[in-house]
Amino acid sequence: MSKNPIIASFFRNIGWSDRLGSGVRNIFKYSKYYSGEEPEFIEGDVFRLIVPLNEDYSYDNVKNGDKKMAIKNGDKKISKKTIQNYKKIFEFMEEGKEYTIQDFCNLLNLKSSRTKELLKALTQDIEQIGNNKNRKYRLK
Repeated sequence: MSKNPIIASFFRNIGWSDRLGSGVRNIFKYSKYYSGEEPEFIEGDVFRLIVPLNEDYSYDNVKNGDKKMAIKNGDKKISKKTIQNYKKIFEFMEEGKEYTIQDFCNLLNLKSSRTKELLKALTQDIEQIGNNKNRKYRLK
């Protein structure tokens, strides 16, 4: 139930909100990504919202590509194995050197289709050179 339906309607009409209560759903959804815990709502004279944060659990401790992938996948959580694979890729790559998909397959011990998915998520940090058959990758 909206506390001020006129203002809520106004924000919906100008596109600043999707629907009533969508912010609360997003708080619950993204709180899991940053802490693995539920937020706490305390109603009283002063309304309080406690969003727990856990630095070890947070996607802020990982490269930007991982955060985008987490948001893109919605409720899907990026596994620790995927994050480890991202770290292996960045530790393996050297500035100015080009790599084939097979180099990454050997490094990660994965099939080329899964390796391509991982590299696609890292397009912000890794650039693709060439067409599909002769494609190479290098750090931006």
